[in-house]
Amino acid sequence: MVENRLLPYGVKDYYPSEVRKLNLILSSAEKELTLWGYEEIKFPTLEYKKLFETTLGENLKDGFLLKECEKGEILALRYDFTPQILRFVLHSKEKIFPLRVYYKGRTFRTNRELWEELELGFELVGAQTVEADAEVLAIVKGILKRLKVKDYTLVVGHRVAYESLVEKFGKFAVDKKRFSPTLKDFLKTYPLAGEKWQNLPLPQGVKEELSTLLDLLKSYQIAEENILFSPSLKPEREYHSGLYFKVVGKSGTLAVGGRYNRLFERFGESLPAVGGGIKINNLLEVVSKRATPPKRVYIIDTTPSKGEGWKLAKLLREKGIIAERDIVTRDPHRSVKVAKEKGYGEIIVIGEKIEGTLSAEEFLKRLEG
Repeated sequence: MVENRLLPYGVKDYYPSEVRKLNLILSSAEKELTLWGYEEIKFPTLEYKKLFETTLGENLKDGFLLKECEKGEILALRYDFTPQILRFVLHSKEKIFPLRVYYKGRTFRTNRELWEELELGFELVGAQTVEADAEVLAIVKGILKRLKVKDYTLVVGHRVAYESLVEKFGKFAVDKKRFSPTLKDFLKTYPLAGEKWQNLPLPQGVKEELSTLLDLLKSYQIAEENILFSPSLKPEREYHSGLYFKVVGKSGTLAVGGRYNRLFERFGESLPAVGGGIKINNLLEVVSKRATPPKRVYIIDTTPSKGEGWKLAKLLREKGIIAERDIVTRDPHRSVKVAKEKGYGEIIVIGEKIEGTLSAEEFLKRLEG
C-alpha cells in the first residue's frame, strides 16, 4: 500500500465508468451543437496573464502562472474560456456574423474544489435579437434531453430587472434574498409560461424581451418545460447583460450562460454576444449509467482452447460492438461478478451455463432480432 499521497490536491483521476459518461456528455453536446450549425474551435492552453486580468477585470491571484522564456512576460494556464473567445473574435481576419462556435478543454484555478476542470461552452456572436437567447436555451435543453436528464429547473434572469431591484432595495438585500414585505414578490420564481410575473412592476423592456422569449420557446415547443423567471437572479458574471440563465439539478448547477454585450464594449466594440457553458462534473453525477452505449458485452470463455471466445469477440467488434474478454484464470462465477462490477449489462459465457448470463447463440439471436 502506498503511504504517501502521489496525486496533488485539487486534481482527480477519472475511472473508466466516469470516462464513458464523460465521453457521452461531450458527444451528445457536440452532436446537438453541430445540428444547430455550430463549429468547433480550439484554443491554446497558455495565454498572457494580462488577457485574463484585462477581460475579467480582476487580479489573477488564483491562476497558475509561469514566465515566458524569451520576453519574460507572465503567462497563465487557461483560467477561463471567455477571454479567449474575446481575443479570437477581435483578432479574426474574416468577421462573418453571426458566428456560431463551440469549444472544449480544461481550465485551471486554485479557488475551487477541483483546480483542473473539463469544460464545454458555445457562443453565438453578432446577433442582438432575443431569438439568439432563445436558441441558446433551446440548445441547452436539447443537450439535457439527449442525456436523458429530466429532474432540473431552468431559471432565467435579466440584468435590467436585477439592477432595478438593486437600485430600489440595495444590493445586499437582493443578493441575500432578505425578506421584506415590499421585496418578497421579487424574490419568488414564476413559471415563464404563466402570467403572474407580467403583473410585477418591472421595466417595460424586460417584460417585452421575456414575452418575446416565451413566444420563441413556444415555437420550439419547450415553453412549458420547467422554465422559471427570477427577477432577483444575480448574474453569474459581472459582464453579463440582458437575459441570462442557470440550470439547477440535484447535483448542483448543470449549465449557465447568457448575454455578454458588455464585454466587447470594454474593448470599444459594439458587438452583441450570447453563450452557454455545460458543468460537466455535475452532469457526471446525474447522467445514468444506462445512458452509456448499450452494445457492450463481456465474454467469458471456459473452454480449454479459448478459440470460440476469440471468434465471437472478433465478430462483435466488426459489428461495432464493444467486446471485452476475460483472460484471467479464475472461477467463472467470479468473472461474472467482475463483469457486473465493471458495469456490463450483457455477459456471455461460453462452455457452461451460469444464471444471469447468455450463451453466444442466445446473444447473436437477440442481436439479429
